[in-house]
Amino acid sequence: AADPEEVLNLLLSNRRGRAWNENKRKQLLEIARHSLPDLHGIEAQQAVLKPYIHLLQTYQNCMDDLLQSMQTLAESIETYVLLRTIPGVGPLTAAMLVAEIGDIKRFPSVKQLTAFAGLDSAVHESGTFKSKKNRISKRGSSYLRTALYQATVAGISKQIHGPRNSILFQFYQQKRDEGKPAKVAIVAASHKLLRIIFGMWNSGSAFQAH
Repeated sequence: AADPEEVLNLLLSNRRGRAWNENKRKQLLEIARHSLPDLHGIEAQQAVLKPYIHLLQTYQNCMDDLLQSMQTLAESIETYVLLRTIPGVGPLTAAMLVAEIGDIKRFPSVKQLTAFAGLDSAVHESGTFKSKKNRISKRGSSYLRTALYQATVAGISKQIHGPRNSILFQFYQQKRDEGKPAKVAIVAASHKLLRIIFGMWNSGSAFQAH
């Protein structure tokens, strides 16, 4: 008997897309139509769920406070402000990049930074052989890899006026045109993004789209 729009609005708080939530709403309503109510069972479930919901909300509030404190602290760091000029790099991602890389001077070359991020290939290519299934080595900082991956996905996503980050999108599309699977192309674009970050960080220059 619930209003479909009301159910959808509740679901949309999970930050997933509208299409995903509309499909989930249909599934929930269909399950409800074929279910038999058990009033005593429902009361027992409510009694058990309420403390868990309260605990979850408390954790979420703590996380929100921590994220806000982290962002406030990060905003006082010049490099954080610099990285935020890159389309696709949001507040949390920029903070993760600064926290994980630390001092860029630790890495004399972008190759060493790439190895630290674990984006170097796990399979050494030799001669003319180039495998389409080469995987990243997964050494180093998984947090840094995650931040780069998220920023790349955000950067290559298409907006109303085109991709958010045209440089990353063009590189990603080039890899796709070469026959690379989507995930492989994203990892390659993440490597491209890391090279951009290395250059920006060392020069102190904001991101340039051209």
